[in-house]
Amino acid sequence: MIEAAAALGETGIKGISGAIARTPREKLRPFVAKWVDSRETMLKCIGLSALWHHRADAGPSLGDLVANSQAEIRIRALRLAGALRRRDLLPAVAERLAADQLPERLAASIAACLLGADRMALPVLDELLASRSVPQGEVIEIRLLASAGTPAKAWLQKCLNEPSLRLPALATIGMLGDRSIVPWLIERMREPQSAYAAGLAWRDLFEVDFNDTDVFTVDTSPLGKPFAKIEDSPLPMAERASAWWDDGRGPGKHVAFRSMRRLRLAAIRASLDNRDLPLADWRRTQRFPAWM
Repeated sequence: MIEAAAALGETGIKGISGAIARTPREKLRPFVAKWVDSRETMLKCIGLSALWHHRADAGPSLGDLVANSQAEIRIRALRLAGALRRRDLLPAVAERLAADQLPERLAASIAACLLGADRMALPVLDELLASRSVPQGEVIEIRLLASAGTPAKAWLQKCLNEPSLRLPALATIGMLGDRSIVPWLIERMREPQSAYAAGLAWRDLFEVDFNDTDVFTVDTSPLGKPFAKIEDSPLPMAERASAWWDDGRGPGKHVAFRSMRRLRLAAIRASLDNRDLPLADWRRTQRFPAWM
């Protein structure tokens, strides 16, 4: 499998990483040390992925991995350092905030936030968001989590007012948990360009499995011609969302449901609230694969 994945580069590594996330520790134990100590970049990346998924420390060698000559390795080592709260590596993490490659700067920023150096990381996150060269949603998520409360709301409002950031900001506004925005969010569902992002925000507002409701649809025909060319799916239906909310079929009528996304965000929040708490292995809390 590793040989087959090698030809796919980063895509192959991510595929194996997903499998490793669901593989019991005892089955991985004979291999991980060899992977981490290998001279092959791909094997090192796979080894670091295994350590990250199972929240296992690489010990003293993690410092060398953060300073490795290959960016792919450094990025994964930075993620691991943050997840395990390796504050001894904060100077090395801080150095990587100025890395040439933007994905590495993002990994270093997230690690710095988890290590309690959010003041150092937030300006870098703002620069990355403006660059549009890394996933904007990912940047906004960690930025909101690291600056909760009134500062987070004020910062997100600025993003909503910026045309180039409006949609990714809209998609994450549900993270703030403020249900007073429900009427406004339903209006955004009526706008073809905003509907998908509004649907993502809606899912963040409620611990409900919306697959058990009629709020979302994969068929755009009932939404009208302006929605016909939208490829993102599923899309929320504003009228059904309004009925679900207004007619007593809202969150109180459903069994609480925590998606993988909610579990991941909750794990990050818990670690940011408690600087001594390692990032929880949120994938282990459900029986389903990590990508579902």
